[in-house]
Amino acid sequence: MDAFPGKRESDREARMIEMPREIVVGENALEKVPDVLKKLKLSGNTYIITGRQTNIVAGERIREMTEAESGCIGKCGTYISEKATPEEVSAILDEVSGTDPCCLLGVGSGRSIDLAKLSSKKLGIPFLSIPTAASHDGIVSSRASIHSDGESKSVDAQSPMAVIADTTIISKAPYRLLAAGCGDVISNYTSVLDWELASRLLNEPFSAVSSSMALMSAELITESADLIHPSEEIVGMGVSPEAARLVIQALVTSGMAMSFAGSSRPASGAEHMFSHALDHITQRPALHGVQCAVGSIMMMYLHGGDWNLLRETMIRLGIPTSAEEMGIPDEDIVEALLAAPGIRPERYTILGKGLTRPAAEKMAKITKVIPWTISLNSQSCRKTTERRDNMKEEQVQKITVAGERFAKPGEEFFFVGEMPECRKCRFRGTCLNLEPGRKYRIESVREGHLMECALHDGGVLAVHVTPAPIKALVDPKKAVAGSTVVYEPVAAPVSEEDEKYLAPEGLVKGDRCRIVDIGDTIKAGNRSYRIVSLVVLWRWPGISGKTAPENGLLRAEKIRHCRNVYKK
Repeated sequence: MDAFPGKRESDREARMIEMPREIVVGENALEKVPDVLKKLKLSGNTYIITGRQTNIVAGERIREMTEAESGCIGKCGTYISEKATPEEVSAILDEVSGTDPCCLLGVGSGRSIDLAKLSSKKLGIPFLSIPTAASHDGIVSSRASIHSDGESKSVDAQSPMAVIADTTIISKAPYRLLAAGCGDVISNYTSVLDWELASRLLNEPFSAVSSSMALMSAELITESADLIHPSEEIVGMGVSPEAARLVIQALVTSGMAMSFAGSSRPASGAEHMFSHALDHITQRPALHGVQCAVGSIMMMYLHGGDWNLLRETMIRLGIPTSAEEMGIPDEDIVEALLAAPGIRPERYTILGKGLTRPAAEKMAKITKVIPWTISLNSQSCRKTTERRDNMKEEQVQKITVAGERFAKPGEEFFFVGEMPECRKCRFRGTCLNLEPGRKYRIESVREGHLMECALHDGGVLAVHVTPAPIKALVDPKKAVAGSTVVYEPVAAPVSEEDEKYLAPEGLVKGDRCRIVDIGDTIKAGNRSYRIVSLVVLWRWPGISGKTAPENGLLRAEKIRHCRNVYKK
């Protein structure tokens, strides 16, 4: 049974799941092409769809072998592709249809295989996927990436009848291609998280089997990182056939997860939308898998996961982790994050309706995709009022649920934590992702169905929330909009009207806060204080309604917390 409340496989209408009948992976696997064709009873004419370089690497050899089997296999033609566009598909159909082929052979990396899978579907014939590089997981999936009207679109095609991956050839390809394939698979971690989120909030169909396959492929790469990445002195010469085999196995499993799901959901989430947006915005995009991996670091941050562990794994694999390493301007990273939700607006992800510019810039800096030292604003020195307004928008939104009668933009609440009724609730993971004792504000309400709740008679709705500002007193010298302060309660006599500022609910001694607004000056005892609006940025672990531990205990608690985080 699926772990999430979306529709399960058993609840859906019957559909056909396309899977390869034959998968051949190993050294000199190319020599098995004629045998595979005969085993699949594909004895008519064949047509190779390939590129100029990949035709030299593998296409010509395949044609020689099939023509040598003239008694069992028909003639073999070759189409040299230039780009993956609808016009190229039409040209292939015009050239190939006159030869009455029994199948197409997609020989190459991404473009040739995508063209072969889409063209073969339009012709109503099967195709074989013969990759020459392990650069993406499309070698098995039923989706094809086609460029049209300046955009890259994922269109429904068909899965290959067979996959033949020669690790001797793949291991000799430039390592950057294999690294891109590893990055494409690693990004499954956040793709599945997005899928789970859409299942919880929008009741989108979810498959535990498909998601497990996608995660299994990502874990295979993660656990084999040191074996896959070659030593520095041979990094430009490829990898061992065994390393190539591991990556191909992971790519095949990831592609089969998509075929089983009937969509790209298990391996394509917000990180892929970021990559496609970057393709449109920057002049010289990096490899698809690399951009997806970098996007996955940032999306893992939004999900609240261990993005640093993901980043360290990419470093071990030799995958770029920053805009500088990808050769992409920092500004383009932020622009792509802002544009990403519009790439596939029908697909719900952690990005929701989108990020504010300050939040996107902050996220990219925290995850080290762009450096902290660079300001992406047009003015190097912002006015205090502009800085204050930006700080208000800077908080990254979280998704939770709120009672239907209470779920209105602008409403504020204190999150008290888990109640006994919550333990068996299927929405527990979504509802309890806030920090007890903190104050939050509802920014927007997600359109969707009403969900049942044991605590709210009218049900609950999914909402976007941000930490709400809390008014308190600080030393006038520290009252600077946008600055960070450590909260210290004021213990001094004040007027009855101002008592609410002395120890406001939601603030704890030791909280690290940002000042987002500055109010009036008041007297407390013999001193003057400023009323400011504070947003809690960080709180000592395990502290809720208590003061932070002092001196040596404080440092010990911090060390223990760090160790626990890294263990994950």
